[in-house]
Amino acid sequence: MIVYEIQNLCKNYQGQTLPATKNISLQIYQGEIFGIWGDNGAGKNTLVRQMANLLKSDFGSITFFQKNITEARDLVQMNVGYMPYYHFYRKRKGLRPLCIHVASVSVGVLIPD
Repeated sequence: MIVYEIQNLCKNYQGQTLPATKNISLQIYQGEIFGIWGDNGAGKNTLVRQMANLLKSDFGSITFFQKNITEARDLVQMNVGYMPYYHFYRKRKGLRPLCIHVASVSVGVLIPD
C-alpha cells in the first residue's frame, strides 16, 4: 500500500533565485524506511513540511493513504509527526528530555486501515 505519493511538487520562496523543491515525485510504501539526505538549503525541511501539510506547495500534489493532504487534514495531523531542529533540544542533551517533551505534546495516534 502506498502511504505517500508525491507528484511534481514545487515550492518557491519569494526573493530566492532557486526553488526550494522542484518537480519532486516519489512514492513511500507502508513498512518502508525512508530518509532524505542532502546539503544545507537543498529543500529537505521544505519537503517534509509540505508532506506534513504545514507548508502549501506552489505546484504538484501530495496524497497520504490515497487522500489529498489538503482535503484530509485530520488524517495527516493524527498520523504524521514533525519536529524541527531547534536550539532547545541541543541545550537539553540526551534522549530522555526530548522524549518527555514529545510525550507532553502528543494527542494520540490513529492508524488508518
